[in-house]
Amino acid sequence: MHEGRSRRPLFTTYRDSVGVLTIGYGHTNLGDVLPKIHPGLIWTHDQCDQALSDDLGASETTVLQIMQGVTLTQDQLDAPTSFHFNTGDLAKSSIPAKLRANTDAAMATLLLYDKAGGTVLAGLTRRRECEVALFRGDRAKAAELADIHVVASDPMAKTDQNIEALAAA
Repeated sequence: MHEGRSRRPLFTTYRDSVGVLTIGYGHTNLGDVLPKIHPGLIWTHDQCDQALSDDLGASETTVLQIMQGVTLTQDQLDAPTSFHFNTGDLAKSSIPAKLRANTDAAMATLLLYDKAGGTVLAGLTRRRECEVALFRGDRAKAAELADIHVVASDPMAKTDQNIEALAAA
């Protein structure tokens, strides 16, 4: 994931590259996940962390529904969850159908989603490359692309799980 902890003590709303009101690590009003935000709102780290957790939970639930019946590892689930959190467009894309048929074609399509307002953004290109690396199980490359440092003994690190087991829970 590209959302990460900032050193700033407080966060305020801003407009992203296409004008969407955003706060924290990417929380908007577009995903129907509360709380709703407004211009001038200020949040703490804890509020940003909670919103990210809620947003990712909602995104993962949506991805599980879209990909029902497809066996994926945890990394293969996390990559489209990141994509959906960032775009909200997984179901509207051809990626789910391509994942069912050919993961290489699906990953090639995912890489095409690197534009905002019709302009290629280096950050989106890097994010999509990170998601592809994660999908392919290359966590080291994904972490490098996301510019994060992974601690091998992280007790919060997820282990590979079958998507059907997650959906049944």
